Amino acid sequence: TKTTIIEQDKDLNCTFVANSYQFSDDQDAIGKTDYDAMDAETAKTVINIKNQILLSEIPQTHDICIKDWKGQKRQLRLHISPRYELNKLVGLRTIATERTEIHVAESHNTVLEEKVDEIETLLSAALKRSPITVFLQDTNLKYTHLFNAPSSYDNIEVIGHTDSELHSEASLKQLLPVKEQVLEDGVPKELEVTIDEENRLGYYKIHLEPRYASDDTISGLIGTAVDITDFRNESQYQEIILREITHRSKNILTLLLSIAKQTARRSDSLDDFLENFQHRVHGMSASFDMLRQRAEDGVLLCKMLEAQLHEDAGVPAGKYNLQGPDVTLGRRAVENLGLAIHELGINACKYGAWSSPNGYIDIFWDIQNTNEGEELHLSWLEREGPIVNPPSKEGFGSALLKLSVGHALRGTIETDFKSVGVQHKISIPFKFLT
Repeated sequence: TKTTIIEQDKDLNCTFVANSYQFSDDQDAIGKTDYDAMDAETAKTVINIKNQILLSEIPQTHDICIKDWKGQKRQLRLHISPRYELNKLVGLRTIATERTEIHVAESHNTVLEEKVDEIETLLSAALKRSPITVFLQDTNLKYTHLFNAPSSYDNIEVIGHTDSELHSEASLKQLLPVKEQVLEDGVPKELEVTIDEENRLGYYKIHLEPRYASDDTISGLIGTAVDITDFRNESQYQEIILREITHRSKNILTLLLSIAKQTARRSDSLDDFLENFQHRVHGMSASFDMLRQRAEDGVLLCKMLEAQLHEDAGVPAGKYNLQGPDVTLGRRAVENLGLAIHELGINACKYGAWSSPNGYIDIFWDIQNTNEGEELHLSWLEREGPIVNPPSKEGFGSALLKLSVGHALRGTIETDFKSVGVQHKISIPFKFLT
């Protein structure tokens, strides 16, 4: 660094100079003023400062830019102080230190800082509303920068903290070994981690790379974390749905095979089998349609009855009376109770009340408290139909009623062949209805 020493009298004429910038020979500066050494505008500013120091006798420091005797620009820092002889103010002493390289470096750093700010702004804009977070950590795994933090971190101070201060032990067991390994061997790595967040369990796919200092030593980590929570939840949901579809498909196939076997065993001809089997499959189909349309809210008992009797079996609405409170049925109850009601309806059309022009059926239900808890009691009362005698042997309809009501819903069904018409009383524990 080049340093110049200049002494001036009280009229600001140069009396001594060492290592001059403005003159090729230091002796050429003797007797000269600041106007002779620099441009008029800079000289005026410097002279005003020096006059203030002569009046106040208080030193000052200022930075200026001049051209040396070769015409090259120089950045100088001037330290100007009063000069005394025998305790009397006789002028000023200026020590000028060159700062050209420092100024260039500072200007370069300013440009770099502005560029970094611009990059950060662009990065923030690019990451905004995306599921991607970018973070920097030092060798102690303290976070130094965080771009586009997940919403669950809005109220959490992350910068200056470590993973151990932010995450649960379960999450740390996944994170720390991998991060420490990258710091040790410098090999980039990827992993998926589960983070216990405030209101949810978050899933992230993280990519880690080492950061290097100017001496090529590892100074920390740079990482990206992609929030894949929605994707994972959707995948898990689809897997559950596929399992449920597989499970129900197997149940439906098992039930269809059972219905087919029982119907065939009790059919006198192929036509008889096809007619009976078709009716029963239609009954199942009506229940499934209702479940598909009302999967989330369940199905009201009265709607299920109307679907099985009027919409599927084709019984006119004026041939039956439905009366009872609102009772919501779950999937299992709709499938099995619907199958039972459909079977009762088919039997009534073939042999019971609805086989007669004036035949009529009352269907009543309510919820009653019993020693075992609440139960649904449903009564099926036929009237004005032909006299129906008890069958000599149990048919498939009776077996199906016992299977769908008794086995599937843990209920009971009682049948009474009265002279006025067949009566069925179904009881099902309420807990098996939802």
